[in-house]
Amino acid sequence: MDKLEFTLKQHTPIIHFQHDQDGATLRATEVKPKLDRFIIKP
Repeated sequence: MDKLEFTLKQHTPIIHFQHDQDGATLRATEVKPKLDRFIIKP
């Protein structure tokens, strides 16, 4: 099986409900459904 690797570059600021806290990150549960819809777009 072939392996496909790529690097994502962020062009916009992260808007997060904990933006004022150090170390705040996006959770996979926030990103994955949106990324899947983008990839599977007809």
